[in-house]
Amino acid sequence: MDSFFDDDESNELVVSSPGQTRVSMLAIEAELLGELARAADDFARNNMFTERQRTKAWNSVRKEIAALSNFMLFLQQSADLSLSFHLAEEPHLWQAVTFGLVKLFLRWMQLKGYRIKTINDHLDVIKLYARLAHDAGFQTADQLISITNIPRIRGAQADRIDIEREQQDIPTNIGHKKPEPTFLEQEEFQALLNRPDTPQGWRDLVAILLMYDLSLRPSEAVSLKLKDLNMDERTLRITRHKTHDQQKARLTRRLYDALTRYLSLRQDRSPEAPLLVRSLKNEKLVERIPRAEPQVEAARRGGRRPYSPNRPLYAQRQPTSEMTRSARRKKVKGEVELWTPPITTRALAKHVHLIGLNIEEELHQATRMPEERLNLTSYDGRHEWTRRAIRSGSDPIAVTKAGGWKGHSAMVARYYGELDIVNEDIILE
Repeated sequence: MDSFFDDDESNELVVSSPGQTRVSMLAIEAELLGELARAADDFARNNMFTERQRTKAWNSVRKEIAALSNFMLFLQQSADLSLSFHLAEEPHLWQAVTFGLVKLFLRWMQLKGYRIKTINDHLDVIKLYARLAHDAGFQTADQLISITNIPRIRGAQADRIDIEREQQDIPTNIGHKKPEPTFLEQEEFQALLNRPDTPQGWRDLVAILLMYDLSLRPSEAVSLKLKDLNMDERTLRITRHKTHDQQKARLTRRLYDALTRYLSLRQDRSPEAPLLVRSLKNEKLVERIPRAEPQVEAARRGGRRPYSPNRPLYAQRQPTSEMTRSARRKKVKGEVELWTPPITTRALAKHVHLIGLNIEEELHQATRMPEERLNLTSYDGRHEWTRRAIRSGSDPIAVTKAGGWKGHSAMVARYYGELDIVNEDIILE
């Protein structure tokens, strides 16, 4: 009969005690757990960037990708170094990012003519990703400290840099973004509100008043649906995309009257229909049309920037919306899906800009200098609203809340600081 004990070479029985068996099993399980932990650490470190991006707002991620794509463009143009992987995806690459490299990048941006604010924003992104790379184990503490200690360009230093660039014929603002908002004179503002008595004209007036009377951001205005509007209460439910707040705002009298006329011209009155819809060149509204293929709709809604150097990553990170998801739903055979497309932020910006040029042609007959042209954008209404509210004596805290900001607002502080008497509202006793 075979024994259940093992015999060694000297025929002596080896019997393990319960304590020895426990120690052996603990050693085996600790080794297995250690292997799993090392694999988990490697996964977390390698995906540190992408995991963070999944939890952030798309606009924030898009700006970070664009900033790091610009960093990669600097490496390509300055050192003929084309990276196969993106700095916004691969923490491994950051082990080679040093203080000197970042300083050269900032100097390169100055010589290229980037705005000081853009340079500071790009520096903030680099500091953020350097901290993430350090947490992932790909940046040393010395590298991180050196990079994070690079100061932002502020105040008088920024003015001196711009003066020096102007003397060397280097631009101080590249791109289409205006350095300063455009404020309208009373006659110009009345002309802005005097829209044609057409469906498109009333739609334009509603869009303008949403921004000039309620301080809506362009993206917040175009995302409104009819269900957000309560004409009985004369209120509007607003989703602040930047802060994710839900607010209710009271309609002004002229906005209520414009909405009443505009809604009477609408065909699609379903609650899920967009408030601001597209229009045609004949100024008719586009409602209840057959839905095109998803890629066609994406192109019509602005799509992805084909000229962007970070297009592959931009496309990969771009989230799908309810609109694109519904476009991919399978249709029943023979069924034609109808929908009402909203106006896009890009189309709204172009339309507002064209209205401004038309007002200038009508009132000033193109006698202004190029730098004085009525260069309206869809964000000018928000600036105008903030300045009017502050100059009319509104409390800055109330302005901050009504404007959809959280905490400190640079725009509110800016226009509050423009008051003629800076200590007008200060009470000492």
